[in-house]
Amino acid sequence: AHERLDLSQALGIIVQACSALGYAHREGVIHRDVKPANIFLSESNEKRTVKVVDFGLACALTGNAAQKLTRTGVLVG
Repeated sequence: AHERLDLSQALGIIVQACSALGYAHREGVIHRDVKPANIFLSESNEKRTVKVVDFGLACALTGNAAQKLTRTGVLVG
């Protein structure tokens, strides 16, 4: 069973997920498959940590790779 999150909890999860994706972007990696199933919550000592997982469709933004990103109407995976 899933617990219902209040607004503060939900925003905390969103902020952590965006921070993780921002870090990946700064390192030149685009996730390309962000969805709820790829955002894991880990709890220890009543602290909730967000982990963004499954970079299987990720794309590195270096050289020609940046020009090969998925385009509208193209099926990937």
